[in-house]
Amino acid sequence: MYKILALSCLVLGGLCCPTAYAQSRQVLLDASARAFFNQGLELADAQRYQDAADRFRRALAIHDSPVIAYNLASVLDMSGEVVEALELLFGVEANEEASVALRDTARQLRATVEPKLSFLTVLYPAQRGVVLLDEMRLELAQIGVPLPVDPGEHSLRWALSPRHRFKQRHVVNRPGEALEVSLELHPGAVSEDGEHGGLQEGWLERRVPARDSLGGELIRSHWFWAGLGVVMLSAVTTASVLALSGT
Repeated sequence: MYKILALSCLVLGGLCCPTAYAQSRQVLLDASARAFFNQGLELADAQRYQDAADRFRRALAIHDSPVIAYNLASVLDMSGEVVEALELLFGVEANEEASVALRDTARQLRATVEPKLSFLTVLYPAQRGVVLLDEMRLELAQIGVPLPVDPGEHSLRWALSPRHRFKQRHVVNRPGEALEVSLELHPGAVSEDGEHGGLQEGWLERRVPARDSLGGELIRSHWFWAGLGVVMLSAVTTASVLALSGT
């Protein structure tokens, strides 16, 4: 009986004290963000960059910090996801709440990531149709101009309409290079519904010399969400890993 009464008091106390509940929830969120941050560091050290990116994403979803965004950009760069990495780095550079040292570090990393960026130009002369790049439908504004893409293999699927049979081809972009793909009409092709007007693929390659670049260094301190507002640079590993503390 006493245990039931004690539990009831705790429940009622939580209902009657929303401020205390909010504080408890925030403590749990902060602890989760710190744990995810540390897990991201450990996974990055183990060169499990995609798993590290998952942890940094979780930490960033809980606590919107430019330090976490920088670390996420760093491991994305290491895993070849340079488009998203660059967007994150631009955001860190533009964040006036970030320290000057962090913004400078993001700028330096961006300078090493940008040469890895690839471009893919998709030429599609039809007035109607569906063009999918890696299963994402391209907008009209994205047709016929160089699109920033991650280096590596990409899939293209296209048809005159979703009812038609899709054609598919794979292309490979090398780091720092450009590729042009021309999707041309072929009136002899027949779709699944018996209509004419399928598509035939073809492409031309334009290669841009790739430049050597170095990866970024992770920020090791997780005290940025404690509001310390202090930035400290130090070498913490034999690889001269950057350590920053502060938001």
